Amino acid sequence: MLKAKVDKNQLELIVKIVWWCIIIIAMLTVLPILGMSLTGLVAFLGLTTLAIGYASKSVVGNLIAGIFMLIERPIKIGESVNIGGTAGIVMDIRLFSTTRRAFDGLYVRIPNEKAFTDKMINYHTHLARRFEYVVGIRFCDDADKAIA
Repeated sequence: MLKAKVDKNQLELIVKIVWWCIIIIAMLTVLPILGMSLTGLVAFLGLTTLAIGYASKSVVGNLIAGIFMLIERPIKIGESVNIGGTAGIVMDIRLFSTTRRAFDGLYVRIPNEKAFTDKMINYHTHLARRFEYVVGIRFCDDADKAIA
């Protein structure tokens, strides 16, 4: 079965792409049957897209960032990340937003434009981490003994 062989993140992307391709092909097949001209429709959609894109810059920015995030895969579902100072586990990556469950149990939805452009710390990329501790000793104490 394909579901067992494909990564969960890639399967979600494939399902979303196939869904939208089916919708577009169905519309392009049905419209000529109904007697509508595709050239007029394409011109109308072009102008409409231009107007909507100008009116909703942040939505288009989120969409483009979402596409880049789905292609580039800087984070994956189930990973612990810190984006913009909020840490949590990635629950879902959609075209417009990324949903995380914070460590206090709250679900946080972040627009993909912010997630893509802000500082992102992925705790799962490299499992080996370095921790630093400051241990203070007095000047009169033996430094070698403190290190040991």
